[in-house]
Amino acid sequence: MLMRSVDRTPLLSEIVITLLFIVLLCAPMLDAAYGGVFSYADEAIAILLVLWALLSRCGEKVGVHERRGLVAVGLLCTLGLVGNLVFGYQGSAFAIAVDLFTCTKIFVAYFAARIVLRGKGRCLRAFQTIGKIFFVAAACGLLLHVAGVVQLGSGRVTFGIPCYQFIFSHPTNLAAYCVGFSALMFAGKKPKNGWLVLACLILVSTQRAKAVAMAFVILFFIFYGVMKRDDGKPSKLVFVFLGAGAVFLGMDQIQEYFLTSTAARSLLMQDSLTIAGQLFPLGSGFATFGTYMSGEYYSPLYYEYGLNTVWGLWPSNPTFVSDSFWPAILAQFGFIGLVVLVYLLMETGKSIAGDAGAKGIRFAAFGTVPIYLLILSTSDASFFNFYGPFYALTIAAIVSHDKHEEHLKSVSTGNSSARIGNRGDK
Repeated sequence: MLMRSVDRTPLLSEIVITLLFIVLLCAPMLDAAYGGVFSYADEAIAILLVLWALLSRCGEKVGVHERRGLVAVGLLCTLGLVGNLVFGYQGSAFAIAVDLFTCTKIFVAYFAARIVLRGKGRCLRAFQTIGKIFFVAAACGLLLHVAGVVQLGSGRVTFGIPCYQFIFSHPTNLAAYCVGFSALMFAGKKPKNGWLVLACLILVSTQRAKAVAMAFVILFFIFYGVMKRDDGKPSKLVFVFLGAGAVFLGMDQIQEYFLTSTAARSLLMQDSLTIAGQLFPLGSGFATFGTYMSGEYYSPLYYEYGLNTVWGLWPSNPTFVSDSFWPAILAQFGFIGLVVLVYLLMETGKSIAGDAGAKGIRFAAFGTVPIYLLILSTSDASFFNFYGPFYALTIAAIVSHDKHEEHLKSVSTGNSSARIGNRGDK
């Protein structure tokens, strides 16, 4: 009886974490259908993870890289709030509060999930099972979509093939979750190559440049693992090759973002540099430029720089206002904030790599999501997006999984069961 009472709590917490993971997956699918009820599911779960981590009895809660990362998060928040107070471009306290959390949730969610998932190895297997179910459902939907049985696309057609978005509101959302599940398929004793190839097919079917670039990265990791039989970190030349390949495949997005002077994203980038220079060393503050809340509570900066007349940035329809990442960083936090953000990314990366290295986890498993987020940052809100907490749980499950510890637990459980059986025989 004592053994059962000890094992019940970890199992219950793993069930709860798995349910949270499912909610993060389903929320963007259900949000449009139910009038925005699930819009703040990611923020709510991020807050829950933080509270859970704070109440956790885990001995070593944060290491040096986590502490430095949290300090960087605090600095970023301070810079944004000071910008709001000094320049007053955003008058809504609600917009400022929501934007503050949006800009930091992926980082605080990861640092919290790292604590919450420690010692919960069954979560990784549960996440992988959910991923396999997702891939099967998406593949079936793709067949029906291409056959013309049901319309599951955005209406875009390339070379006679219709774009695919499954039951999401946009192809980019399908690509984002495919990447998360691909990372999970790299985890474990061996990469699950069949599922990874299927993931690449679905990524390409979205017809998004960044998704195609990421399919290239995943396929490269598959072949690299097969040829080199190396589960460790690839050489620096590999990253140069991956970077060149991703840039080539995503060149249309890069051209629109940096070279097309009349496009919304290009104008946001140009004006963000101007704002960072004019307001140096601070930025304009939260919810003032390049983020979702800056469009919902329309920022005066858009009028000041004439962006209110640009298609996709109108006050009545600011569709493209949050299709950026670096412009939001530069304008809202200034050049100092840019340095702090880069430092935060570095410390978070060191935290992930440190945990993974201590447990012998292959780079493709813990590096897939960060690589995608960097690719995505050229044409999307990237680190600010709603799937941030989903990625946080995904990476935490991968780097928290200890194969040796799990093996010892299974051996211990088996020995305990044998002892109980022997006492029964007596």
